[in-house]
This record gives sequence, C-alpha cells and structure tokens, in this order.
Amino acid sequence: LLLLVTFAFTGLLAPIDNALMDARFRLIKRAPTNTLVLVEIDPQSIRDESRWPWPRDRYATAVENLQNANARLIAFDVDFSSLSDAEGDAAFAQALERRPGEVILPVFWQWSSSNSKDRALLKTPPNEKFLNDAVIASVTLTAEKNGIVRQGWRAVADGETYRTAIAGVLAGIPADLHDTFYIDYSIDSSAIERLSFRDLLSGDFPVDLVAGKNVLIGATALELGDEFAAPVIGVTPGVMLHALSYESLVQNRALTRTHPFIALVVGGMMLIWLTHNAKGKRIGPLLATHGILLIVLLAGPLAVQSVAPISIDVGAMLVAQGLSILFVAGALLHHRAQQIIRHRSA
Repeated sequence: LLLLVTFAFTGLLAPIDNALMDARFRLIKRAPTNTLVLVEIDPQSIRDESRWPWPRDRYATAVENLQNANARLIAFDVDFSSLSDAEGDAAFAQALERRPGEVILPVFWQWSSSNSKDRALLKTPPNEKFLNDAVIASVTLTAEKNGIVRQGWRAVADGETYRTAIAGVLAGIPADLHDTFYIDYSIDSSAIERLSFRDLLSGDFPVDLVAGKNVLIGATALELGDEFAAPVIGVTPGVMLHALSYESLVQNRALTRTHPFIALVVGGMMLIWLTHNAKGKRIGPLLATHGILLIVLLAGPLAVQSVAPISIDVGAMLVAQGLSILFVAGALLHHRAQQIIRHRSA
C-alpha cells in the first residue's frame, strides 16, 4: 500500500494513464462535424509571395473572398499585433469593417524571458487599428511538462475578466465557462476539410466548401515554426490543435478525467481484497480472477469514453493488481519452499 501511494504522489502513474488514454483514442474513431474548414498557410502559399510577414492586403482579399462565399465566421491564428505597410493595413481594416463581428483575431500570452526568476507574462493583442470591428479570442496553448499538448481552453483569464479561446468563440461557448478540457484526439484530424491559402486568395475554390461554415486560418508550413507535440497524431501545427479543440466542443467531446484520488482509493481496496482473497486458493482460480479484472479495467474505460466525454484513469488500479500478483506469487513461492523443507525433513 505504501508503495502504491508512493507511485501516485511521485507522478509515476501519470505515464500509465496517459498511455491508456492515447490507446483509447486510437481505438475510438470519430469523424469531424464538417462545420469547419481549415485554411492552410502552406509552403506553396508562402512561395507565392516573396516576403514574410505578408502585406495585410492579402488577408483583406482572403476575408472578402470568404465573405462573398457566405462563410459564417472567419478566425485567424495569425499575429496582427504590429502594423505593416499603410496601404495593406487600411485594406485589412476596411475588410473587418465591412461585416463587423464576423472576423476573429487572436490574442496570446507568452513569457518575457526563459529565465524563471525575472520573467513576466506578456499579453500580445492585435493592433488597436484592428480592434473596433473584430472579435478578439485567445490562441494560447499550454503544454504539459513533457511538451505534449493534451488540454484546450474554453476561456483564459484576461485581467479581471475571461477571454474566450478561439475554439470556444467558433463553437459559441460563453466566456463564463473558463476551465480547461482534454482534447478528444479520437476525432480524425485528417478528415477536417482543408483549403490552401493560395487557392483562397485566387478565388479558385468551390463556394459550397465554405458556405455557412466556420473558417480557421493558420500556418501549417514548417518554416513558420508553429508546431506542437500532440498525442496520437505527433507533431502538428497549432492551428490543427485549435481545430480539434473546436470539434471536441461542438461534438460534446471535451473530455474530463476522473480525480486521481478515486483511482488510488479503489486501487488500495483492490490490493487488500486481492491479497486477502488469494489465501488458500489454487493458481487456476487466481489467474481467472486476475484475467477478468484486467479485462474490466481495460474495456470498462474504453466503453465509457466511447459514449461519454469521460476518461477514467485506472493506472493506480493496474499497478495495485500488479503488486498483488507479486505479493501472492511471493507468498506461493514461500509456501512451496516450506512444503519442500517439511518433505525433506520427513
């Protein structure tokens, strides 16, 4: 029991629970809702323009083409905190003004320094020239200690209020829901509809591809460096994580995980019961008991997660079962040794 508690409080159970959650993502397959189109700033789109950052009139043309195609909402995962050339900035501001509230611009927070002693959290909003007619949403992503992004945000604290995340705005989530959630990586990211920014700019795309849908624009080219590590799909652009966050919200698949204390208590009870129940039993019934229990611990959370947005952590229970097997095996070996000694003595 002390060993089980030590595993829990030193974080040694977390990799087991994460691995089991990822395995369930691979086994459960979900299709996207087909209500979101991802516009990719891909390598070919970058090569079409000889300079980066792009002049803002390119984004103005993209907004106009999407609005003419009756896109519902247009969200940018692109930094607009600074100004470009005056002509391009004016064109983009006019595009925002044409239909106020239909374009979402990003705000993000970052550390001022890598030195943990004197660093501060800096807010980077869009330039004030673009604030009047656009909706502002957070594009902050938070990675775990191992660098993997598992959670998305509904809203992020912004002073005394909360700023809805870009996925939340697209999904219609109010800002008073400001907790995090686990992204459902069982949703097939490869099936999300995509459009190259190059084709959007030239107008060479079918209108019904975006009509009545939300559009999310962001970088997918490696040279732009907006890459994150994610479960199941590996290293992926940040805009894809926002797309999966959106799909998790609109499909009611924003996952919650059971409290680790529950798994620890159940694991402790299992450990006591399994060791006590093993007294006087033969190996066959013991193996049957453990086999059935293992199936329940693996198949039960899979069944629950397939029908509800709940991920049940069973790492502590599996470790408890393993410890009980070791304990019982040691007891059986000791009992067998005593039998041999008595036999030889006789």
